Order: sequence, then C-alpha cells, then structure tokens
Amino acid sequence: MEIFELVLSFLIGFLTVSLIGALFSLKTKGLFRIALNSLGGAVALMILSIFKVAVLPVNPVSALMVGLLGVPGLIAVWLIVVFL
Repeated sequence: MEIFELVLSFLIGFLTVSLIGALFSLKTKGLFRIALNSLGGAVALMILSIFKVAVLPVNPVSALMVGLLGVPGLIAVWLIVVFL
C-alpha cells in the first residue's frame, strides 16, 4: 500500500470528524480534543505496523476508521482482527 493512500485516508477521516464537529458547533476545545485523538490513533497504528508489535491491517478502511474515531478506532480495528 502506498503511503499516499494511507495519509489520504487519515486526512479524509480527520476532515470528516472536523466537519461533523463544526456542524454540531463544538467549541474549539472539543475540536482540538477530537483532532488530538485522531492523530494519536493514526500515529499508534503506524508505530504498531512499523515495529510489528501487533499485526494490524493498514489499509484505507482501517486508516479511515482510526482517522474518524482515533484511539477507540484503533482498539476497534484490533478487536476486529483478534475476534474475526
């Protein structure tokens, strides 16, 4: 998978969350927290895939899930891999 597709998936997920937050009139603090959570999940997914700590699929679907949900999305991807 190209790095461009992965970054694009994270970016689409982040922009989707930002747009939804703006539609619901979240305060700047809430948007910052969502952005930080999304960035943390994306970095954690990249670190786990680079160092092979956990075998998680790095594809557009998992990147979008982590980009939308952040760390809870990372946990959801891990649970899906473990139980399916």
